[in-house]
Amino acid sequence: MGLSNYATNIEKAALGVRYSPKGCNRALTDALLQTIAEGKSITRDLGGTASTKEYTEAIIGKLK
Repeated sequence: MGLSNYATNIEKAALGVRYSPKGCNRALTDALLQTIAEGKSITRDLGGTASTKEYTEAIIGKLK
């Protein structure tokens, strides 16, 4: 499975974006994919060393 597909599955399963208000899905998807693509703030299960807090903060930072 490619990284993009993996990120999409994480997004759907862990964050339940299917149930987000309209318009939030694209912003959240973009923030997740950008964070993973940068590779700076990703968790061990994604091949990085960041904590879940650091990963979450990176995603939130992209949503602002």
